[in-house]
Amino acid sequence: MHRRVRPHRHEQPRNRNRAGWIAAALSVFVTTLALPALAQPEQGNHRTPASGIDWHACADTDFQHMQCGSIRVPVDWSHPRAGSLTLTLVRRPADDQEHRQGTLLVNNGAGGSSIEQLRLGLRMQLPSFAGAMTQRFDLVAVDPRGVGHSTPILCGEPLKPAGVSHFPRNQAAYDTLVAHNRAFADDCRRRNGRLTAHVDLTSTARDFEAVRKGLGERQLNWYGIHYSTLLGRTYAQLYPGRLRTKVLDTALDDTGAPRSRIIEEAATAETAFDRFTAWCAIQAMAAQLPGSVVLAREGDDYSMFLLSRCVRDATNRYLTTRTLPRSGTTCTD
Repeated sequence: MHRRVRPHRHEQPRNRNRAGWIAAALSVFVTTLALPALAQPEQGNHRTPASGIDWHACADTDFQHMQCGSIRVPVDWSHPRAGSLTLTLVRRPADDQEHRQGTLLVNNGAGGSSIEQLRLGLRMQLPSFAGAMTQRFDLVAVDPRGVGHSTPILCGEPLKPAGVSHFPRNQAAYDTLVAHNRAFADDCRRRNGRLTAHVDLTSTARDFEAVRKGLGERQLNWYGIHYSTLLGRTYAQLYPGRLRTKVLDTALDDTGAPRSRIIEEAATAETAFDRFTAWCAIQAMAAQLPGSVVLAREGDDYSMFLLSRCVRDATNRYLTTRTLPRSGTTCTD
């Protein structure tokens, strides 16, 4: 992507070859946490007898000493007798059952498999750094409808076949892409029937309410990443008071029009790439200056010293005591 920017007249010239021990780099990713209190926290370990979930000991070696389960839910919640599908769950009991505070649903981002996300977390020794998550809460991963270990949507047509470009450069390539998309959609509908029309947020949120009832919990705790932040919001709107706590990690904003979101995503991707190339240039510069350290700052502008107290403190400390900041330090102010 190319972007032409006309400089303002009041901008000062920038010396791209300026060297020094300290340089301002730009970070690419920022994680946002939202922690709304949707209901008054319950005291104690309140549970009613579970029903609706068929539990058994997990045979998968990654889930030793855990429980695997399944529950049937309607394909179409507005016509509950017109077919059903299976949701698959994995439950890791809280380490401290005496002080257990409930169930924490862990939801994967991008609409992927939460069970596989849990598997990855366990392989990364999740209990060693998760704190209260694994000590005080049963972790429950549910694969949403159409995904992973639950009843999946399976299509025979390849998503990206050879000879079909998702970035057409002429009318012929565009027509080829449109024809492929239609064939792909028709194949998915033919293979999966009515399920393809019911993998929306509302249907999935209703599935999770069925899971709550099956678990016998009066309230759930929610941890959602990326796409699952939208699912958590939908669940909270449909079932107010059923969430004790909700954590939205890297929350998505879908309040704008799809076209606006696509434009913003493209601009953000370009900005992130520009920041990455700037970071690469700074690292290369630092490599040419033995004994130097790169000090990064989240944000952008001409003078990091003027805008950031963190950068000013590090600069003054170096100038007066010759003490370099610790390698990998990032200023966030």
